[in-house]
Amino acid sequence: MISNRTIYLSEYAPYALVNTLTACGHTVHRVRSQGVTYTPVDSHPDIFFCKMGITCHSHLFVGDTHQLGYAYPHNCRFNAVCLDNYFIHNLKITSPALLREANKLGLECIHVKQGYTKCNTVVVDGRSVITADQGIWHTLRQYPAIDVLPVRQGFVRLEGFPYGFLGGASGRVDDTLFFNGDLSAHPDFAAIRQFVENRGVALQFFPEYELTDIGSILLDYSNPNKQKDKFGALVSTWLRCRPRWAPAHRRPPPCPALTIIASFCLPDYLDCYSQIIKMIPIAGEWLRGIFPLALRPIRSVPPTASCRCCAAGRRVSP
Repeated sequence: MISNRTIYLSEYAPYALVNTLTACGHTVHRVRSQGVTYTPVDSHPDIFFCKMGITCHSHLFVGDTHQLGYAYPHNCRFNAVCLDNYFIHNLKITSPALLREANKLGLECIHVKQGYTKCNTVVVDGRSVITADQGIWHTLRQYPAIDVLPVRQGFVRLEGFPYGFLGGASGRVDDTLFFNGDLSAHPDFAAIRQFVENRGVALQFFPEYELTDIGSILLDYSNPNKQKDKFGALVSTWLRCRPRWAPAHRRPPPCPALTIIASFCLPDYLDCYSQIIKMIPIAGEWLRGIFPLALRPIRSVPPTASCRCCAAGRRVSP
C-alpha cells in the first residue's frame, strides 16, 4: 500500500469512511460547498477534479470552476473517467483544458452521451468498470479492451434527488475498492463482488448506513511535497488577485477553484507566512539604509479647507 497520499471527499462524507481512510495512512481533505452548482453536488470532488488514471503515476486534474455552469450539463465539464488507455466523457461539454491533458497523456477519447460520466462509473482497474448507465454500457461494450459490468439503476441515496449514482459512491484506494455505505443492500451485490474480486481488488463497504453518493472517493497519487508546492503557488496567486486596498464593492471576487484549494492547504503555509511577516521590519530597515530618500518616514500634513484629500485626513509624503 502506498501511504501518505491525499484523498478528496465531500464535506458530507460520513466519519466512518473518513476514519477508515485516515487509518490507512492517507490525508483526507474535505471539499466544501462553494455555491458553484446545486447542493449537495457543489461539494462533490468529481465536479472539480478529474483523476487522470489509476496507476501510481496518475494525478488529479484541477478544474477551473469559471468553466462550470450552475446546472447540467454545464456543471460536469470535468466529470470524466480515465482508464489505462482511454478517456471517457461527453466530449461536447468536456473542458478544453482537460481534453488537452488527456491528449498529452496519449489517451484515446471515447464519447458518451452521459455528462455525469464519473458519477455513473465505478472504476475497478485500468480496464474494468461498472455502470448503471445504459448509454455508457452500450458504448464501452464496443471496445474489447474494456470490461464492463452493467448493473441496475438506483439503490443509491443522494439528498434532494430520487437516487444517486454508484460511481459517485465509490473510489479505488490502492488495492481496495471502497463503497460509501451498505453495498450488500444493492440487488446486484453478488455480481459486483465477483467482478471486483476476480480482478484481484479487495472490496470494502460500510453496512451500518445506506449506500450514498458523495461525488466519488478520489485518491491523488501525485508526490505530496510536489503537490503542496503546486497548491501553495495557487494560493499565492489567489491572494495576489484580491487587492485589499480596493473598495469592497470593486474588489474582484476570489476564484472558486483557488478558494477550494486554499481551504485545503492554507493551514500548511501559515507557519511560513508568519516567518515572512517577522522578517518585514528587518528588510525595511535594510532598505531604509540603502534608499534613505525613497523610504523617508511618512508624516501627516495638517488638513486645509481647500484640499479634499487633506480634509479627509489622508497621509501624504512631505
